[in-house]
Amino acid sequence: MRFVTFEVDPGKERLGIILADGRIADLQGASSDPDNTPVDMQALIESGEIGLELAKTAFANANEDFLFAAEDVTLKAPLPRPHKIIAAGKNFSDHSAEMGRSAGNGPIQPVAFAQAATTVVGPDASVPYPPETSQLDYEVEMAVIIGTRAFNVDAKDAYDYVFGYTMFNDISARDVYRAERPSGVGLMGKNLPSFAPMGPMIVTKDEIKTPQSLGLRCRVNGETRQNSTLGNMIFKIDELIAHWSQTDLRPGDMVTTGTPSGVAAGDKSEGGPRWLKPGDVVEIEVDGLGTLTTTIGG
Repeated sequence: MRFVTFEVDPGKERLGIILADGRIADLQGASSDPDNTPVDMQALIESGEIGLELAKTAFANANEDFLFAAEDVTLKAPLPRPHKIIAAGKNFSDHSAEMGRSAGNGPIQPVAFAQAATTVVGPDASVPYPPETSQLDYEVEMAVIIGTRAFNVDAKDAYDYVFGYTMFNDISARDVYRAERPSGVGLMGKNLPSFAPMGPMIVTKDEIKTPQSLGLRCRVNGETRQNSTLGNMIFKIDELIAHWSQTDLRPGDMVTTGTPSGVAAGDKSEGGPRWLKPGDVVEIEVDGLGTLTTTIGG
């Protein structure tokens, strides 16, 4: 199933399911048991199989009273308030190389930074250009949504703990991040306002049979900048989940994949890096997950 968080009236979030024809069914309104149907994405994830069964029933029985055309709603981040986001870094060898790391000098175990939930914005959002930076960058990634508590799990069992997948644009202020790095910790360069566009949907794991083979792409103003597959990850999805389960992953937590080469910071072409600027439109895609569009504001 494909779930979204949407608004018909501003400020009133609803949990929806995307139908085959693209319309959105209000999950609670279409449910035969609205009192026990999850009201938001976090509640749905925490409800496990019970919530998914109620969602399947609502999906099958949705009538016109609770159906909305996509153009009549505003999509929000599908999981507007994740508990924690563990964002993998240096997890594609080609990206490590373009950022100046020599072959064989990559991480020996997964590395990541913490992304604040307050940075999350949804599809078609405008990301304000921060005054703190002149080197704004993009990164196409997939995010794995944890469905059940995962603590010290084995990689062979990792997918048992997955709820589904969405897209994640890891916006970065490269100069701010580099200035922080001499201390050994980078935080603000990844956590300025609206630096975590997400969405447009969460697709449950049963619909993505081989997530490790998915293609991912990023375009800036229609020009393809990144084009790779998740098969090129250094540490695979199951390894990331197993490693970060040492932190006690909970339902609604997110683990991202890292990004392939093609970011602005790695641009060695004549004229130097093509940093994002106000008015730029960034589109990211992961096979089966739609398109996430973000506009850089002034």
